[in-house]
Amino acid sequence: MPNAVSLCMMVKNEERNLPRCLDSVRDLAGELILVDTGSTDRTPRIAARYGAQVIPFDFRIVDFAAARNRAIARASGAFMKPSTPRFCPEADASLEPASASITVFLQTGKREAARTTGTSRS
Repeated sequence: MPNAVSLCMMVKNEERNLPRCLDSVRDLAGELILVDTGSTDRTPRIAARYGAQVIPFDFRIVDFAAARNRAIARASGAFMKPSTPRFCPEADASLEPASASITVFLQTGKREAARTTGTSRS
């Protein structure tokens, strides 16, 4: 199930956090989709280096739901279907090695595996 998980993120000026976040999901997500809401730093270039689809988003009218939905609309992973879990972390979050159970859940869909999960924020 290599493309079962689509990682969808909204980002703006996250060049400091993005590498750690994307490194933490490198083996989990089959595709990376980042909606950029107006970065003035290297965020789009960093995301592209990781193979992410970077989608510019006009955020002059602040609408977080519309930005998130733009990413979800581009996602092709099985877990982006309406009735399944979505993986839309913030850029300052990362999966820790102790998060193995959530990784199994995202890859297999077996809810029992998700009972003990861990994410961290720096």
